[in-house]
Amino acid sequence: MKKRVLAGTAALALGLTGVIGVNQASADEGAAPSLTVRAVNTAQGDASAYLMAKCPEHTAKAIIKVGDRKTETINLKNAPSEFGYMISSNQGQAPTSLTCFDYQEKSTNTTVTIDLTKAVGPQVTVTGDGVARKAAPGGNITVGATGFAAGQELDFTLYSKPYPLGKATVSAGGSAQLSAVVSSDVIPGSSHYVVVKSDKDEIGLANVAIVNKDDLKKGQPGDNGGKQKGKPGLPRTGAAA
Repeated sequence: MKKRVLAGTAALALGLTGVIGVNQASADEGAAPSLTVRAVNTAQGDASAYLMAKCPEHTAKAIIKVGDRKTETINLKNAPSEFGYMISSNQGQAPTSLTCFDYQEKSTNTTVTIDLTKAVGPQVTVTGDGVARKAAPGGNITVGATGFAAGQELDFTLYSKPYPLGKATVSAGGSAQLSAVVSSDVIPGSSHYVVVKSDKDEIGLANVAIVNKDDLKKGQPGDNGGKQKGKPGLPRTGAAA
């Protein structure tokens, strides 16, 4: 049975687990790739989405493109062909394409337009040392989640490289909160996400900027006081999971 994995950005690619045997053959005839929106988070002004990407069997690599920006190539050799992917953009509408290549470099693709202004699924908030949607290596982080069923156990993880934050149980009122310390190994950058996953496979996420402690209260994610380089509006692409 194939396991779902998160795939990351070029600089923060994650190792793929659950390796299965793959024949170096062409992709299955008639099979088509798919992109499914599992969650869109709009809490605290966030605009991020968690996608499930699925390529045909015997896929060697995949490329995900958000808007006019090409993200990294994801190596799927000897790995599951289904993975999670996270994006964040202040453009509102985010055309996103998935192109899957077999071992003979033949490709198939699909494109969806994601509305990042409308919430989908559980909603997640992040506060680091009192600052919304920011946190610092070695600093405190508080994550809140709503929209999960009461009694479910939630697993909290910081990506791109997976850093487990802990677990919490959803209250009778449908909310959960976790306080943790960010690993001092986390590299500052804007393409980080807290992913909250239930034991029923429900998913929520939030984009969070990891900054140095001295910069914690300067600007907010997505503004010019933050971390994202380049012209405003470029999507921040995230880890695959």
